[in-house]
Amino acid sequence: MPDDEEFEKKFRERDYDNSSQTRYILNLLEEKYYSGGKYPSKTVNRFGIHIEHIMSRRLRKSEYKSWLEYLNIDEKTHDEYVDKIGNLTLFSTSESRRKMSKN
Repeated sequence: MPDDEEFEKKFRERDYDNSSQTRYILNLLEEKYYSGGKYPSKTVNRFGIHIEHIMSRRLRKSEYKSWLEYLNIDEKTHDEYVDKIGNLTLFSTSESRRKMSKN
């Protein structure tokens, strides 16, 4: 059994994918730190929820340069952080549709 320090280190360093476990973790974080329990869980309907990257996972060359400049990072740093829990967020199907229609 890992101690708290080892758990925190592995949690921070792990790459997260589009899985029910990642949705569960993101939902717990949202409920605890952002909604204060005031809003119902977004993952009640797990099929209506998507995991989205805040900093895009794959960027076209023209966009890539502007993201790197905006964040003041290089490609190696982008690749290191793109799949970390802090770069992921939950979107409902309707939120995803609105996001896509703006692009």
